[in-house]
Amino acid sequence: MKVAANWSGGKDCCLSLYNVVNQGYEVSTLLNFSFKDFAAGQWAPVSFSSVLKYMIRDNSSTSLKNTAHKVSMLSSLALREIVKRTPTQLAAPMGKAFGGLGTKPSNEVTNIIGAVKVNASRRMVPHEVSAEIVALQAKAMGVPIKQVYLNWVGFEQAFRDTVSKMAKEDVEGGIVWGMIPPDPVLDHPRKMKKYMNLKVQYDWINKLSSDLGVKAVLPLMGYTGEKILTELVEKGFEVLVVVVNPDFVGEEWLGHTIDKDFIDYMRKLNVEQGIHMAGDEFHSFVADCPMFKKRIKITKSQKVSKDGYSIFDMQKAELVAKN
Repeated sequence: MKVAANWSGGKDCCLSLYNVVNQGYEVSTLLNFSFKDFAAGQWAPVSFSSVLKYMIRDNSSTSLKNTAHKVSMLSSLALREIVKRTPTQLAAPMGKAFGGLGTKPSNEVTNIIGAVKVNASRRMVPHEVSAEIVALQAKAMGVPIKQVYLNWVGFEQAFRDTVSKMAKEDVEGGIVWGMIPPDPVLDHPRKMKKYMNLKVQYDWINKLSSDLGVKAVLPLMGYTGEKILTELVEKGFEVLVVVVNPDFVGEEWLGHTIDKDFIDYMRKLNVEQGIHMAGDEFHSFVADCPMFKKRIKITKSQKVSKDGYSIFDMQKAELVAKN
């Protein structure tokens, strides 16, 4: 049975697809959407009013399940607003009180694409990898790739159009998304905020998939952020850090391969500052993995800054034989 994959070139989509392939599925196509309008401040934050609008307009079923879910969403958002205005020293006891919110069943929370809706005032730039270099990943795997360059506001319609034109057998097994799970315990205001973002985005992606008549395949939802990073290392993935938010993640990690030292570093940030170990204060690019027949060698690069973020700008790359 074939699956397509929503593909950014980063670690999460790649690990997700790897897991699905290991279950016996065949990859029909990689779907890569590149955005040209990610300037800071363009997206609306996930606010109380926007979630209310979302629930009324897009999740209007009166079934008991959906009603309970709406109440859960609304209460979670209200608690997030409370936590956001709570002194840091009170975050830990609040996290214990509301810890259950971070331990929902693994199929109830997820992320959207590599570029996640966060604050309008301060948010992560995308993976910042050229379409040409992303295409090398498809070539390394020996699978087709569909690449679309567009404005963010046109993403949903472009995604719908692209999937609708695909042969049914190419998405018979569903579309694989590299969605990361929330932190299991909400013991920091940032974790509460991230949890709410993921919760809203999970419903969005499932509604989109339902509208298209395809299954949303979310292999990482039973994971933790640390397990994602650890499994990448254990399975032999060569993953480069290509974007960091220097307010949290040191610029010395740009171009660095994710390894035990990086995992230890991110674990400390998670404990002390509530930063999710698997993102979104850094982005990545997979240069090699078990699915690749060849690895990608970066032959020209430089470190640059954009919108307050530091970027490992990969300008040229080529496929080479594996070691």
